[in-house]
Amino acid sequence: RSLNKEEIEWAKSLKSKDTDKYTWPEKLSLPDWLWDLLVEQYGIDEAIILGRSFLEPAKLDIRVNTVKISRDELIKLLAKEVTDIEA
Repeated sequence: RSLNKEEIEWAKSLKSKDTDKYTWPEKLSLPDWLWDLLVEQYGIDEAIILGRSFLEPAKLDIRVNTVKISRDELIKLLAKEVTDIEA
């Protein structure tokens, strides 16, 4: 379904908001309690970096059944198909 007129206007209003006035938890979509904990444990600069990283899509994680294949063998097998692989 497409957006109705009211939904389109609401979306436009979000784009026009001055986000400079937002707090860091608001900018990073974090609850205040989590933001406070991150700042307490890591400092504000690292908390901002962590908060921004939470907004990124997760990378794929794969668990290996080492009875069937070793971790290194699986990496070699996947490397043939996938160009961007990290071990």
